[in-house]
Amino acid sequence: MGFQHEIEISDGVFLTEYRGVFLSHLSICVISDLHIGLESELLGLDMNAHIQEMEERIRKLIGRYKPEVFVINGDFKHTFSGNVKEEWRGVPRILGNLADSVETWIVRGNHDNFLLSIASVENVKFAESFEIQNFVFVHGHREVRFVPGKIYVLGHEHPAIKLSDRVGGYVKMPVFLWRDSRFLLLPAFSPWTYGHDLAEGDVLLPSLGYADYLEAEVVGCTEYGLLKLPRLKEILSAGRL
Repeated sequence: MGFQHEIEISDGVFLTEYRGVFLSHLSICVISDLHIGLESELLGLDMNAHIQEMEERIRKLIGRYKPEVFVINGDFKHTFSGNVKEEWRGVPRILGNLADSVETWIVRGNHDNFLLSIASVENVKFAESFEIQNFVFVHGHREVRFVPGKIYVLGHEHPAIKLSDRVGGYVKMPVFLWRDSRFLLLPAFSPWTYGHDLAEGDVLLPSLGYADYLEAEVVGCTEYGLLKLPRLKEILSAGRL
């Protein structure tokens, strides 16, 4: 196993080291689960570093792939009950920079209450879900009826795996899950969301079952790049790296 900057998992479907996906035949980049405002809820502090980190990864995605369309696939912001100051600052900043350079879509996630009140930027399109050719972009917090022949690009789960060694050491990493011709599950783009450990055996997305996850190919996101791993069922049977 070696670290890579990008991995083509299917024809024209590239996973990137920036926790985003590039669909070359559609000229689309997609990310999910930025959760701007999460740091305020967790720490009660005004912290800007994670917004800057996400801005930098977005710039690198656009610089490398030059997409015609950029999709934020849900949970752009975090706070359910309103908008905290980090959201008032971070959402317009990221969205304005995006809309200046590329056609931008926002798919509504379950955390995106009150988003429209702080996202009034021109040339941004909002949707509960949308389709381009055989790809369906939807956050995934609600039930989705899968149609054969469609590939569903999903967020919400924040998938991660924890791999351990014989003496109790472990590493937890965000991951992409890919089930050929069925779904592509994205890791959280936020550096603050460490992820839902798939080894726990439960599933957050109401449309998928654990059997779907077990058959999926796994690609881990690390500070060194992407790491192509065995299918989830093989990782769990091994129990360690």
